[in-house]
Amino acid sequence: MRNTRYWNPCTRVGSLLALTGVLAYGVLVEGWRFNKPQVINNTSSDVNATYLHVVPQEEQRIVPQEEQGRIAAPETLVDEVVQAADQRARTRAIDTIVLHTTEGSFAGALNHLTSPDAPEVSAHYLISEEGRIVQLVHPSRTAFHVRGWNDRAIGIEITGHAHQRIAAHQIDATAQLVVSLLSQYNLPLASIRAHSELDPTRRRDPGQQNMDAILEQVRRYQR
Repeated sequence: MRNTRYWNPCTRVGSLLALTGVLAYGVLVEGWRFNKPQVINNTSSDVNATYLHVVPQEEQRIVPQEEQGRIAAPETLVDEVVQAADQRARTRAIDTIVLHTTEGSFAGALNHLTSPDAPEVSAHYLISEEGRIVQLVHPSRTAFHVRGWNDRAIGIEITGHAHQRIAAHQIDATAQLVVSLLSQYNLPLASIRAHSELDPTRRRDPGQQNMDAILEQVRRYQR
């Protein structure tokens, strides 16, 4: 008898479904590879360098999906390191984070906080109008930013004025940094203080509206 090949519709449908599945899987894998997030390493181990590294703003703070929800270390949030002249070894444990506003421009504040001609004036971090974070003094060391609290406090200067609302990206950058520091040093929310609270007869910064906005964003990140 002559062999006859019968057309089996079930077999053909099964083959088409299998082929479609293989193609779909290939598209998904390629898409994942192309869009895979990357961790940007923007710091250096040489903390004594005057200028370490600047990351393009469009590449900042890219967090892999598997690490979303985790709290980033402070050094991973820093965009630039410029060493302040006035700093020393700490004599007390850190228990306070003090928020300031510069009451002037970023360039003016950076010059003032790092100049050797301005004795005992510095801060640990300076945040620009665009929300870039510049580290001036490593938080393990003492900076000079608030009377009577320097050896126990970390100082964050935000470019802006106490009587004006700072920009949303500055609020967000400050909140991310604060949450990271709270985690790093095991501090409660109550450890975040306004400069005006610690030196009320001389200072008004960072302003109540700015303080409230930053604290609200910190609470959101902590949820």
